Amino acid sequence: MKRKANQGYTIVVVPEGQGQVRRVRLDPERLRRLTIAAIALCVLGAASVIYSMYNLATLPERWRVEEQLLAQELHLSQISDRLSEAEKTLARVNRLDRKLRVVLGTGEGMSEAQVGVGGPSPDSVERFDALPDERSRMLFARLDARTSDLEQNARLQELRLYDLDSVMEDQSARLASTPSLWPTRGWVTSGFGPRHDPFTGRKKIHEGIDIATRRGNPVVAPADGVVLFAGVKSGYGNVIILDHGYGIITRYGHLSRIDVKPGQKVERGMVIGSVGSTGRSTGPHLHYEIRVAGVPVNPYRFILTEDAPLP
Repeated sequence: MKRKANQGYTIVVVPEGQGQVRRVRLDPERLRRLTIAAIALCVLGAASVIYSMYNLATLPERWRVEEQLLAQELHLSQISDRLSEAEKTLARVNRLDRKLRVVLGTGEGMSEAQVGVGGPSPDSVERFDALPDERSRMLFARLDARTSDLEQNARLQELRLYDLDSVMEDQSARLASTPSLWPTRGWVTSGFGPRHDPFTGRKKIHEGIDIATRRGNPVVAPADGVVLFAGVKSGYGNVIILDHGYGIITRYGHLSRIDVKPGQKVERGMVIGSVGSTGRSTGPHLHYEIRVAGVPVNPYRFILTEDAPLP
């Protein structure tokens, strides 16, 4: 290779045997370009080697992180399945709540507006943003939203059930205070309403029913209540008056014996006295009255069985 002053280089290619001698002339500009290209190739080659070595060095760590992400996604999927089951259970409880309210004749219960609404907190959103993987952030965000909804619905249902429990307690107390039993065994000899007075023969409203039976047969409270009066009243003879609450009063006349005292609490089925013929009476029987808000009503409206049990 020969170099002419300020004219670049000439490369002479001489074959070993016979052949034509070839000359390649490199001017300064071409030589500069070749030099730059060679340097660029060297840099790219070195960078490729370094990148490959880095990938090989970090490959186990990336595999480990990928395995962790897959395990995390599997765990989140399992949590999602459990949340789905909890949501189904809560939905069944909601349906049962609605059925019970229909049976009890109550309203829909508390609404979401009365309980308040919620959502993911800003802290949880920031925590999700800090997660390195986009899939994890999306899964966590969805689970957080579902958990928030589930907590809100569970809180609402809890308050509804408390409200329903209060209604059922009131209904239970009302049922326990409803005079639904026959107060004694026997035969109904005089019903409720107009009748001829057995002493005067005049037509008169009979404010209860008369149950004829043997003297001394037990008289029981047809419902829970409190003894309002226990003593003697004109026409009734020995009489007991029970207050069952809710404006319901029952009266038991012509008794031969009184077994309770004023102010005493009685329960359904408890013996309160015995059948007799005291007062204005033609023979052993029980005069039984029910008054609602002070107005006499037909006891058959409350008694569950149509016929009185025989003695």
